[in-house]
Order: sequence, then C-alpha cells, then structure tokens
Amino acid sequence: MFLAWDESGLRLLGHPVHCQLVHFPIALLSLALPADLIGWWRMDGFWHAAASWSLAGGLLTALPAAAAGLADLAALPKASPAQAVAQRHMIAMLAAVGVYVVSFLARLWGTTGGLAISDVLAGAGWLVLAFGSWLGGELVFRHRVGTTLSVG
Repeated sequence: MFLAWDESGLRLLGHPVHCQLVHFPIALLSLALPADLIGWWRMDGFWHAAASWSLAGGLLTALPAAAAGLADLAALPKASPAQAVAQRHMIAMLAAVGVYVVSFLARLWGTTGGLAISDVLAGAGWLVLAFGSWLGGELVFRHRVGTTLSVG
C-alpha cells in the first residue's frame, strides 16, 4: 500500500514517514542562526533574509513532521518502555518549534533589536532542538522504534 498506518506507525511504501520528514525542519531551523551570524559579520542583509527564509521553511516543514510523529506516537504500545522517551521527544520538539516561532515573530519587528532577540531565541531553540533530536535517536537506535516493518 502507498500510505498506511498500522501498529508500526505511519508508513509510505513500507518505510516510516516521520524519519523521512524530520531532516528538513531540523536542517532549516539549525541554519537560521549561522546565516544571521554571517550577516552580522559581513554586514550583509542577504544573510539575514536567508535566515528568515530558513526559519519560515523550517517552521512550515515541521508541521507534517509533527503530524507523522504524532501518528507514530499513537501507534506505540502504552506499555512500551519507549513511551516515556517518545513523550519527552514530542515535548522537546514542540518546545523548540515554539521558541523558533517566537524567534520568527521577533524578526518581523524589522529592527536591529528584534533581529538580536531573534538570534538569542534561535540559539535557545537550537539547544532544545538538539536535545529533542537526541531523544529521537534514542527512540530509533536504543528502542528500535520505526525500524521493523510490519508483516502483511
């Protein structure tokens, strides 16, 4: 089946969807602060614009990644030892996205102060994003979540 949801979670052509989608928001959100730092260093508005677009793209691509992750969480057995890790992963990733949303909104002020606040928030968001991503790795590599294909 092309797209299926079963006891293993959401699958596309038999492969987990969540892990296919998470790379885009993680990469795009992570690039925002370095792009801004280059913009500050070079005094070049291009890099600040690139950071804004990176934030916007990261936030937009986080939506389908979160939806797929929620579907996988719903498929995880309640008695699974991975359940607690999955819930912490979800909370961390939602918190990171929330911080990045505020960072993006701070950029809309269009002032140097708003841009500086945005960068501080992007740094904080990255720390939470990195922790949440590590928890995602724990789910896959320690608890083997999403690694076994369903039979049938």
